[in-house]
Amino acid sequence: MLRLIAATLSTLTLLATSAHAQTLRIGSQAPKMEHVDWLKGEPIKEWKPGHVYVLDFWATWCAPCIAGIPHLTAMQKELRDQNVHVIGVAIWPMPDQKPTTQFVKEWGDDMGYAVAEDRDQKTADAFMAAARLNSIPTAMVIDQQGRIAWIGHPMAGLDDVVAQILEGSYDIDSLAKEAAARAELEARVEPLLKEIDRLASEGNIREALDKVDEVIAMGYDPVRLALTKANAMIAMLSDVDGAYAFLTKCIDGYFKDDSDALNDVAWYILDASGLPRRDLALAHRAVTRANELTGGNDASVVDTLARSHFMQGDVDRAIELQKRAIELADNEMKALFETHMLEYRTARDRGE
Repeated sequence: MLRLIAATLSTLTLLATSAHAQTLRIGSQAPKMEHVDWLKGEPIKEWKPGHVYVLDFWATWCAPCIAGIPHLTAMQKELRDQNVHVIGVAIWPMPDQKPTTQFVKEWGDDMGYAVAEDRDQKTADAFMAAARLNSIPTAMVIDQQGRIAWIGHPMAGLDDVVAQILEGSYDIDSLAKEAAARAELEARVEPLLKEIDRLASEGNIREALDKVDEVIAMGYDPVRLALTKANAMIAMLSDVDGAYAFLTKCIDGYFKDDSDALNDVAWYILDASGLPRRDLALAHRAVTRANELTGGNDASVVDTLARSHFMQGDVDRAIELQKRAIELADNEMKALFETHMLEYRTARDRGE
């Protein structure tokens, strides 16, 4: 719960600066990697024309980051001859983490790509903070012209993006226009975000959260803000019933035809740490609607639906759905979904 409170406060107080501070987006020229220590591979001082770079921002304390290392190693091995360079960029160190140098040495050839470690947080600021990102793992792809071509989770679409860039079919210009439109929206919501920041910093959490609804209605990061508001209502106002009433409003209103948003809300209810109780019926309703919207053919949605059945005690149905999720998943997601399947089968075998 303390972690939930801290994360919620951090999100609320950073809202006002998040829009204004975004200076790195799709189509931007990538900053140089000037403030790093190279732990493995040849130092890269510039983005060479005709070469593609995959930056994976990670840390040794981040379990999902470590889980992605074999995938990135395979990518580097497969695409090395096509001038693709994978670079693991270690950022955000914690005092009790395994030292990055030791970690890289222990992994040896199993971490088969270049590794650099941030120095004085300057690289994290130049890339992650400039792109208004606050979670890892995060991947950024730099195209043959040195532009930021893609930003996302390294296990969610990275392979396809790199393949399209190499074959010349990736439409970075259209994506850059979308990013510019996003910047215009950010400029419009900035005054509201500043007001939210002021109210939150003064301890007027309820008033700040009322303002959050206005920003959500404008279409600015609606899922992130909705979950931030729910977190705040639970962690800071002890209003669990109110939080779930608000999420119900989102499911039936803002997000009713948005399968991704419905899936995200459902997964939050099912999986977020620190929740004093979980409204499993609401989560199930949200993911069931998402599954209807996607015709039962979205791997992530089916995975969430399986989790919903599992947490409600229907293990056999969860296993049945998880099989379907694995069938639908691309290679990047299969490994994660198979760990969920193992969890469900183990529970069944134990009679849980």
